[in-house]
Amino acid sequence: MPLQTGTWRPSDNGLVVSAAPAQVRLRVLSENAIRVVAWPVGSPEPARASLCVVAPPVAVKFEAREEAGAAVLRTPRLTARVSLATGEVAFEDETGRPLLRERAGGGKSFTPVKIFGETTLTVRQELEGAEGESLYGLGQHQDRLLDLAGRDLDLWQHNREVVVPFLVSTRGWGLLWDNPAHMRFGRPEDVTPLPASAAVDESGQPGRFTAAFFSDRDLREALTVPPPSGIGIPPASGPETVAYGGPPTSFAPVSLPPEIVGECLSARWTGSLSVPRTGEYSLYVTDAVGEAKLWIDGRLVVDSWSPFLRTTDVARLRLESGRHAFRLEWRRTDAQSTLASAWLPPRGGLRPISLWSASGEGIDYVFARGTTLDEVIAGYRGLTGRAALPPRWALGYWQSRERYKTADELLGTVKEFRARRFPLDVIVQDWQYWPDGAWGSHQLDPVRFPDPLATTDALHALGAKVMISVWPKYYPGTANFDELQEAGQLYPFNLATGTKDWLGRVFTNYDAFDPEARRVYWRQVERGLFSKGIDAFWLDATEPEVLQNQGPADLATRMSPTAAGPGARVLNAYPLMASRAVFEGLRRAAPEKRVASLTRSAWAGSQRYAATVWSGDVVARWSALRAQVPAGLSYSLSGMPWWTTDIGGFNTDDPGGHRSEAYRELYARWFQFGAFCPVFRSHGSDTEREPWLFGAPEPSSGGGAEGHPAWRSLVRFAELRYRLLPYLYTLASRVTREHDTMMRALVLDFPDDPKARDVQDQYLFGPAFLVSPVTAPGVTTRAVYLPGGAWYDFWTGLSIEGARMIDAPAPYESMPLHVRAGSIVPFGPDLQWTGERPADPIRLAVYTGRDGSFTLHEDDGETNAHETGAFSTIPLSWSEAEGRLTIGERSGSFAGMLSARTFEVVFVSKSRPLGYDPTRKPDRTVRYSGRTLVVERERP
Repeated sequence: MPLQTGTWRPSDNGLVVSAAPAQVRLRVLSENAIRVVAWPVGSPEPARASLCVVAPPVAVKFEAREEAGAAVLRTPRLTARVSLATGEVAFEDETGRPLLRERAGGGKSFTPVKIFGETTLTVRQELEGAEGESLYGLGQHQDRLLDLAGRDLDLWQHNREVVVPFLVSTRGWGLLWDNPAHMRFGRPEDVTPLPASAAVDESGQPGRFTAAFFSDRDLREALTVPPPSGIGIPPASGPETVAYGGPPTSFAPVSLPPEIVGECLSARWTGSLSVPRTGEYSLYVTDAVGEAKLWIDGRLVVDSWSPFLRTTDVARLRLESGRHAFRLEWRRTDAQSTLASAWLPPRGGLRPISLWSASGEGIDYVFARGTTLDEVIAGYRGLTGRAALPPRWALGYWQSRERYKTADELLGTVKEFRARRFPLDVIVQDWQYWPDGAWGSHQLDPVRFPDPLATTDALHALGAKVMISVWPKYYPGTANFDELQEAGQLYPFNLATGTKDWLGRVFTNYDAFDPEARRVYWRQVERGLFSKGIDAFWLDATEPEVLQNQGPADLATRMSPTAAGPGARVLNAYPLMASRAVFEGLRRAAPEKRVASLTRSAWAGSQRYAATVWSGDVVARWSALRAQVPAGLSYSLSGMPWWTTDIGGFNTDDPGGHRSEAYRELYARWFQFGAFCPVFRSHGSDTEREPWLFGAPEPSSGGGAEGHPAWRSLVRFAELRYRLLPYLYTLASRVTREHDTMMRALVLDFPDDPKARDVQDQYLFGPAFLVSPVTAPGVTTRAVYLPGGAWYDFWTGLSIEGARMIDAPAPYESMPLHVRAGSIVPFGPDLQWTGERPADPIRLAVYTGRDGSFTLHEDDGETNAHETGAFSTIPLSWSEAEGRLTIGERSGSFAGMLSARTFEVVFVSKSRPLGYDPTRKPDRTVRYSGRTLVVERERP
C-alpha cells in the first residue's frame, strides 16, 4: 500500500518517506554510505538495477526513528534526516556536524517528457553548497579547471571528455549520481548567446564588432564584403541548440556574409566587449573544425585548434564593468567549418549544487562520507568495485603511433629500441591492421602481417608485450558483422540511414549492454587476435563514437535500442560495458593472466575492469598540455586511478614534426609529465614518435650523453621511470589493496591548506614526489608551491622549507621534482624492460627530517595469484630521533621471490644534500634475507 504524504515507515535496510511531491527511500549500504531514491508521488518506485554499484549492502547496525518532524536513519558513522513535510534529505556525521543537505523544500524536480517515443522524466536534484567548500571529480574535462564549485558542466561521453558521475567535497563527502543518461552539473543551460549589446566596433558603434575576411588561412588575402558584418548577434531563426532533453545550452553562430561563405578561410573581429557589471565572465568559443584565438585586453585567453573534432573552449576571467579590447581570429579548415560564441555573465551569491539527468524513473544517488578525501574515494571503490592490479609491464613505457603498417615495421621498431638501449615494455599496433574495408573483422591483414603468431613470438623474445586496438565498430560485409546482425546485437540506426564514417563507409556498433553480445564480441576478438599472441587490448572509441562530433541526442538515437533500455536512458554507461566485455572474456580465456586495457572513455565502475583511460585525441598545443594536468587530477579525484595521455598530443600542425625545434620542446615537456603519470605512453599522428627521432646521436657515437636536449631529456626521464619501478609497483598495489590514489591533487594530502586547494598544475605522485610539469615554452624556471613541511629538490638534494611559493629551476632537460622529508623511496636497477631481471639491488633513498615509512610490495607481476595472497611485503621505517632505518621482517611469499637480496641505503639530509645519482656509492650496503635489519646513519 502506498504511504500517505507526510508519513514514513521502516524498511528492511532503511526507511521510506512520502512527502509531496516525492516519495523518498533511504537504504543503508554501509556505515558510511546511504542510497537515496526519490520518485513522484503516485508513480511506481524505480526498479532498474544499478550498473555501477556492485557491492551488496553490508550488514550494519542502524536505527530508524522519527524526530522533530523528520524520519531519521542513523548508522554508527552517518545520519540522514528526511523532512516529513518536504522530503528534504540532510546528512550529518556521527557528532551531528552537517555534511550536506538538499535544497530547502527538497530541491527535487521531475519533469515528464517524451524522448524518441519513450515517456520518461528529466530529473534534477539541487543541494546546498557551503561557503569555502571545494568540489572535485565528475570525470575528465579539458577546461583546465580542478575545483568545480560554482561551475557548469554538460556531461555526455565524447572524444576528450569522460563522464564519471562521482563528486567529492572538501567537507568530507562524496556523491555518486547513479544515472547513466545525459547529465548536467550546475546549470550549463544558463549559457546564452553573446548579445548584440556586448559588441562595440572599432568606431565605437554598438551592436557589432569590426569584421575582416580573408581567402587564405593566414589572414593576409582580404576579401571585400558589404558592411555590416558582426559576431554575437543571434540570427533571426534563433540560437543553435547543442543539447536536448531540457533547456538548451545556446551558442550564436558567427555569421559570414553569404556571398563569401564558400571562399572565406579566415576572419578577424575586433573592437570592444562591453560588460554590464563587474564579476567573473565565462566566454565560450565553439570551433567545429579549425583554429580560434581570442584576446581580451591584449591577453590570449582562448587558443583552440582541432583538425577534425568540434571543441568548446572557455575563458573564465574577472572583468570590470565597461569596455574591454576584443579580438577574435578564426582559421577555417574548409568551407564547411563553423564557429559559434556564447557567454555566461556573473551570477551572484552561493549557487546550489545541481545534478540533472535527461532520462530516468526518479532521482537515485549514493551519499558517502569519510574523514578524508582518500576515505571518500575508498568508499566509492568499495561500492563500485576494487581497482584491478595491472601487470608490472603496464608500468613501463608504451610506444605507439598512428600507425605501424607492417609486421616488419612493428618488429623493426622494437629492435631499434633495444639497439639504442631505450627502455620499452609495450609496443602498440593501432588501427587499419585489418584487410581493406574489414573494420570489425578483428583480423590482421595477411599481406602486411603474414604470420601474426611468429611476429608476436619475436616481439616477446625481445621482452616486449603487444597491445592492439579493437573497436566496438563494424562494417557490413564481414563474418563478424553477420554474426552479430543475425542475433539482433547491432544498433540499427546507422545502418538504416546509411551513416558513413570519416573513411566514407557505412558502420554501426554492437550493443555492449547485451550479455550475449559481449560474449560474442570477445569470441571474435579471441579468435582473430588473442589466439595470435596479442597480450592486451586498446578499446578505442568506447563512448561509443556513433557519429563524429556527436552530441547527446546523437548518442541517444544511434545506440537505440539497447538491451538495457532506450539509448537516452543509458548512454553514458556504454564504456563500462565495453570494458567489461574484454575483461571478462580475458579472465575466462586465461584465468591466470592479469588484464590491462586502454579505453577512450569510462564510467563509474570501470576501474574494476582493469581499464586505463587516456585523455583522447588532444592536440599538440601548450594550452592542451596545460589542460592535461587538471584533467588527470579530476579523473583521479573521481575515484578512477589509471589514466594517461597522448604524449606530444595526437595531432600536430607543425610541418616540421619531430624535426621542428618548437615541437621537440613541447614533446620533451609532455614526456617529462608522462613519466609521472600512472601509465607512461606516447601516441599520435602527423609525425612519428619514436624517441630517437628527437635528436638522438647515431648508436655508435656514445648514446644518451650526446644529441639534442630533447633526446637527452627523453632518455633521462625514461631511465628514471624504470629506476622507480619498485616504488611505482608498490603504489599500484596500494591502489588495489588500500583504494589509494597515485596521481594526487594537493587537496588530498593538504586539505586544510587553502593555497594547496587552488593549485591545479602540480600534484603528488604517491606519498613522496611533488611533480610540477612545465607547460609553457621557452622557460627555464617555474613557480612552484611547496605545502608546509620540509622538502628536498630531487635533482640537487637541497632542503627547502615549505608553506610558500618558490621559483624552481626548470631547464629544458628537466622539470621541478621535490621529495617530502620523511620519504623512503626505493629505486631498482637499470632495466630495458620490467621483466628483464629481478629488482636487485634496491637502493633506498631516505629523505630525512621527520619520521617516515614505506611498505615495499612484491609479487610475480604477471598472474592473478596475488588475489589469493601470493605476494610479499617488507616494511621500511625511518626514525628521525634515533637516526635509524629499520628494514622489517618480510611477510608472505610468491613463486619466484628472491629469498635474499641486497639493499643499498643513501641518506639525504639538510646538512648532506645529495641529488639523484644512481651511480653514487651508497652509504651502506646490507644483505637481507627476510629478517629485521637496522641501518644507522652515521653521525656528522
